[in-house]
Amino acid sequence: MTWTKVYESVFVESGCVGGGACHQSAMAPSKLALGDQAMAYKDLINVAAMGMNLPGGTTAPNCGGTGVMRVKPGDPDNSLLVQKLEEKQKCGSAMPPGGGLEPEKVTLVRDWVKAGAKMD
Repeated sequence: MTWTKVYESVFVESGCVGGGACHQSAMAPSKLALGDQAMAYKDLINVAAMGMNLPGGTTAPNCGGTGVMRVKPGDPDNSLLVQKLEEKQKCGSAMPPGGGLEPEKVTLVRDWVKAGAKMD
């Protein structure tokens, strides 16, 4: 399980990088928007969730100040990325908006985080 596999199979193939509704600009919640795999990794691992919601007025509570990490290596249940993909988050909005990410891609992310969220 590698970050490259997760990045390409989930973020690139699903349109989250450089074309998705949420991660399409430098203003996006993470560096995924910039299409830089190494930068995206650094912006996810052991980084506190931010207080951002989607433009347009989502009613979901912001994650800033909650102490939740975007990705907590070895702990998928306490990683906001996994929570959002599984639509089990307590703050922020599910990803992708409206749900619908293929179950095998969600499992790939969960397994990668559980295995320690290694770079490669």
